Amino acid sequence: MKFVRIDRNKCIRKKVKGLYIEAFPKEERLNFNVLLHKAKGKKADFLAVYEDDRYVGLVYLIHYEDSVFLFFFAIVPELRGMGYGSKVLRALRSIFADKKITLLIESTSEECDNLEERLNRKLFYEKNGFVACGYELIEKGVRYDCMSSPVAVSKESFSELLKDYWGKVIYKVYYRI
Repeated sequence: MKFVRIDRNKCIRKKVKGLYIEAFPKEERLNFNVLLHKAKGKKADFLAVYEDDRYVGLVYLIHYEDSVFLFFFAIVPELRGMGYGSKVLRALRSIFADKKITLLIESTSEECDNLEERLNRKLFYEKNGFVACGYELIEKGVRYDCMSSPVAVSKESFSELLKDYWGKVIYKVYYRI
């Protein structure tokens, strides 16, 4: 797996933006340009994922102390279910072997139309070495379960990561843990 910054290449950026819009519901997306801008600093990376020369997906990573937050992660639709997601996660766990990787999935404890999909997503991450952290996070009104690898990340530690990235004011407006 090869990870390529998207801020330097307009063609790659266009592919990533298309996947970002396709993969995430509007209520879960943030402004693409805000994500690009935040990734210009040292706290985040917005990356296209390639296997050889084939574009396979995107990752958006937030870095803080001994943690990496996998904020956004998507595989192109025609490659889903073919093992690419697991390959990307293995590569990230190898690159960040000395860090805890945290991610959020839509809550699996609330009634919804896509509960089976949510449970399958949770199982996918468990099969790839992630564990439930034991708390939920609410972001812009959407409930998420927190998972991390190789061990659970405390909600205090995760809150600090979000505050460091967004600032305390934005954190207070958009997040509840």
